[in-house]
Formats: sequence, C-alpha cells, structure tokens
Amino acid sequence: MSPKKYPEIDLVVHHWSGQDDANVSIYGTPEGLKKLASKLVEIAETDQEKFDAVSLPIGEGLHVHYTLNAPEGKKLPGFIIGRLDAKGTGSKEWYLDHL
Repeated sequence: MSPKKYPEIDLVVHHWSGQDDANVSIYGTPEGLKKLASKLVEIAETDQEKFDAVSLPIGEGLHVHYTLNAPEGKKLPGFIIGRLDAKGTGSKEWYLDHL
C-alpha cells in the first residue's frame, strides 16, 4: 500500500463552473466534517448583539473567513461562513442585495 499523498487535509471546499452551471463542493474526512459542523453551530449560537460596533457593525451579520491549508503546489480556495440575519435589525438584505 502506498503512503497517503495528502494526510494533513481533512476538508476541501472547491468551486467550479461549467458551461451551464456552477457548484461549490465540500468534501471532508469524518473529522473534518465534524469540525465544520461545530463551527456552523458555534456561529449560529453566537449572540451577535454582544459584539461592539467596530467588531460587528449594526446591519451586518457575523461571518468568519477560513483559509484551508493546501499541500505544496496546490491551491485551495478560502471560504466564509456567516449569519444571514444582521445584527440589530435581523434583516437579510445586507447580504442578499449583493447577489
């Protein structure tokens, strides 16, 4: 059996566009998917109102930027996980208006 080529990778987020569609794929080991799930729950359960106006302005949703570690010579895209409901207003337009 040959050694694993990418043993340190436990989660991959990949965006690709075809001629007629575009997709974001998330693949992971059981451990990597559990880590992602725990981050989703953490963000969902965070009280946005406790953040000061500099850290999270009113009208914006809590979001966290993630960068994945890529093996040498490879490039993996970063991604953002965020709340759709805005701090102070609950509005979803702060994000949806940019689509």
